[in-house]
Amino acid sequence: MHKGSRRTSYVLLTIAAMVAAAPIVGVLLVSLNPPGAAVGGVGLPSHPSFSNIIQTWQQGDFGGALAWSAVLTAGTVIIATLCAVPAGYGFATMRFRGRAPLFYLFVLGMILPYASVLIPMYYEFRFLSLSGTPWAVILPSAALSISFGTFWMRAVFLSLPRELIEAARIDGASSFSVLLRVGLPITRSAILVLVLLLFLWTWNAFMLPLIMLAGSSIITAPLDLNAFQGGHVSDVPGLAAGALFVSLPVVALYVLTQRYFVRGLTEGALKL
Repeated sequence: MHKGSRRTSYVLLTIAAMVAAAPIVGVLLVSLNPPGAAVGGVGLPSHPSFSNIIQTWQQGDFGGALAWSAVLTAGTVIIATLCAVPAGYGFATMRFRGRAPLFYLFVLGMILPYASVLIPMYYEFRFLSLSGTPWAVILPSAALSISFGTFWMRAVFLSLPRELIEAARIDGASSFSVLLRVGLPITRSAILVLVLLLFLWTWNAFMLPLIMLAGSSIITAPLDLNAFQGGHVSDVPGLAAGALFVSLPVVALYVLTQRYFVRGLTEGALKL
């Protein structure tokens, strides 16, 4: 790459990174104001302090909410990934009767507005005595995520060289062995992207936990932030600190895995 073009790329990427980081930095600066302080704009406070962050953490019980969000999100991601990966592999590499209609049924699950099935699901889970339990969120979230996961992994597995799969089968490997020893090592970046996307969608979910956990002591981070907001409408620094608690796990996870995320997302987009 020409030096001038490289410099231009660095400048544009730096500007884009600053624009992307600006909201998070702004929220952090606002949260450093004293509790209940009147905030006229985004900027470094004259006397920055962590007292507001500590007070918000204690008053909003964000520790418990974050723990429940982690449990519900982990359960959803594990179940959805364990189901979507072999389902995508089966649709991509196996020939069986009804494969096309069944795959279109999975695609239909992607375009169906999940809000339209929340109320029936609530009554169904209440009938099963599961409403207000972690399973009332984990199972529907996983079911709603499997459609996209299967669609994504099918496209990824379709890109695998057929020669590798056929060679493994000639050597006597079963379909499960081919998936485990050939498919998973090659597609781990795409699987990581799927995991991160499911984590993001489940962590930020609001309506599903709101309905399925009604009357329960279980509360997720977005629900806790909403409840905290109701009692602290005029406390801008407190609300900023609460928003920081909810968003930091997602930001931290992305920062730790960004290299693999970008690689897997690029590979998946090309394969789609």
